Amino acid sequence: TSIAALPTNGVAYGPMSNLVAGVVRGTQEMKKISTLPSIKTRTKKLVEEERAKRQRKLDQKQRMEDKTSSSSSTPGGQFHDNDGSREGRKAERDRRRAEHRASNPNYREKTPEEKAEIERQRRQRMEEEAAKWNMAPDDMPDEGEPVHEDGGGDYMDDSGETHAEDSGDSDGDDEEEDVLDLD
Repeated sequence: TSIAALPTNGVAYGPMSNLVAGVVRGTQEMKKISTLPSIKTRTKKLVEEERAKRQRKLDQKQRMEDKTSSSSSTPGGQFHDNDGSREGRKAERDRRRAEHRASNPNYREKTPEEKAEIERQRRQRMEEEAAKWNMAPDDMPDEGEPVHEDGGGDYMDDSGETHAEDSGDSDGDDEEEDVLDLD
């Protein structure tokens, strides 16, 4: 939980709005406040949870120390094999793959049949997606034909209103019908 102080003594809409806007934008400094402590009764379960929590923190700290010591022992750092070339990237992938396999005892390499099945399913999904987006040749109008069956089309002006195109054969009577005579 955090708190931000109102810069003025009085409470008014303007300063309050500016304070909220400043907090949202991140320009107003927020001050962290502590929450009320929660008091738990001492039980065997709670003691066990606290011990496990301390052990996890110690294990995490130990892992971080191991990582820093192992990466500093290699001459080029953790990614010394990867120099950006194709071979370097491949060596890095192979190294990570070997680490993953070593850290996961239940890992099993996929058989060529499984790989082929996965690839077949991926290609089928890709075809289904392409079918959703692509127009079939029989759906498209003939070349040179208008897209709309009536030959005209609707257009949208800058204000966002949709208008039907005039076919050009009107004799101007439509405009006269729209005019109101106020005399």
